[in-house]
Amino acid sequence: MAMSLDDEEEPWRTPAWLYPSILIATAAVLFYRFRVLSSKDFSKGVKPFLPALSPSASFLSFQRRFLGVFFLAIATEELQSIYGESFLAHKGFQRDRIALYLVLSHLTCLILGPFSGILSDHIGRKRACIFYCLLQLIGSLAKQSSINGILWSASVCHGLSISLLSSVFESWLVTEHEKSGFRQEWISDTFWMMTFGASVIAIGTGGLSNYLVVKQSLGITAPSLAAAVVAGISAVFVLFWEENSSPSHAKLLGTCRNVLALCCEKKIILLGCTHACLLFASTVFWFLWTPTLVADGRGLHSGLLFPCLMASEMLGSAISAMVLYGPWTLRPEDFLRWVYACAAFSMMIPAYDYQEIGVLVSAFCIFHVCFGISWPFLARLRSIYIPNEHRAAVITMFQVPAHAAAVFILINGSINQQLENSRIFAMSIIGLLLGVYCFHLLNHSTKQSLETPSTERP
Repeated sequence: MAMSLDDEEEPWRTPAWLYPSILIATAAVLFYRFRVLSSKDFSKGVKPFLPALSPSASFLSFQRRFLGVFFLAIATEELQSIYGESFLAHKGFQRDRIALYLVLSHLTCLILGPFSGILSDHIGRKRACIFYCLLQLIGSLAKQSSINGILWSASVCHGLSISLLSSVFESWLVTEHEKSGFRQEWISDTFWMMTFGASVIAIGTGGLSNYLVVKQSLGITAPSLAAAVVAGISAVFVLFWEENSSPSHAKLLGTCRNVLALCCEKKIILLGCTHACLLFASTVFWFLWTPTLVADGRGLHSGLLFPCLMASEMLGSAISAMVLYGPWTLRPEDFLRWVYACAAFSMMIPAYDYQEIGVLVSAFCIFHVCFGISWPFLARLRSIYIPNEHRAAVITMFQVPAHAAAVFILINGSINQQLENSRIFAMSIIGLLLGVYCFHLLNHSTKQSLETPSTERP
């Protein structure tokens, strides 16, 4: 997620009404949900996947404790990447070297990510969360250097930390949630809050970064220093968590075999494909959204548009809250097919090289609404289908295809310049449509399991 520091003479600005309108829509959805859930008539209806009881005080305390640390971890990542290419250009990197820097980060996720997931399950998710904080701390400090070798090491730290952020925190949450005996339905409430809060944090860290760099004139490395401070604070809070890991008698080699066997199961393959397709489409978007909007030479205030995109994710996560945890009760496997199809449709506009900026911005906002809806649903499905003892390992495996595709695009698009942006968008559309088909197969497989008397849905 990159923000440009360079302003054109007459840059395009987002309409003044867009950001508050999205926030008002989000607030309206959440208010309606609160009204329905708190009404007396709601408890009288038949809601097969919703709890009859409100969350307990112990669960709410557990939820707040987890979300507080998770949001700090998200803030660390956002502060690290907020200026993206502008930071690397400030360090003297040319376009091809910036692309190589990003390739190294994705290669780290691709090669070391699965091993980090397996080790996290083996040694404990709490230790892995602390290691994430340490990686962010080291990477933040490395970015202060002007030595090339140290700067490149920051890319490795960043790549490995991305794999850990997207796997070990969720793995710790789901395992500890079940170990504490909380109702399974309540975890859906945490999932949508994670996505909603991450969008809020992204907006807040963007404002903080601009304040440090522009208002206080502390330099473009200031957000990285702030990230180091937040990473240290996060590590301290994680120290107070309980540890959870695979059984102590499990051998590392045996764990690797079990993970590979698990990844060959039909439902896991289908779920992993849907995860990778959405992650790839999101990666493509963040690579190309600014070049697409300035393709005809116009200036752009990306820092003003960025909050609108994050607010769109907030709206999507609020909608997911309606479906995941009341008042609606749609099956995730069935509902997400239509969300992915809508996301694919929104990507068709930039894929056809459409240049009307208002239409492009609308399409981008729709995509982020779809992303905000989908991500909590995918987390819920992962909590159902992936066993706790291999959760982090399998989640990192899900990311492998997306990172491999990102490396391919960076090499052939940015470095060799053999791929046009419209073709890259088309690849993301194909991926999302593949996700639609995978959800169809997953939904069909799940319905067959439900019709079998000896098999119950987890």
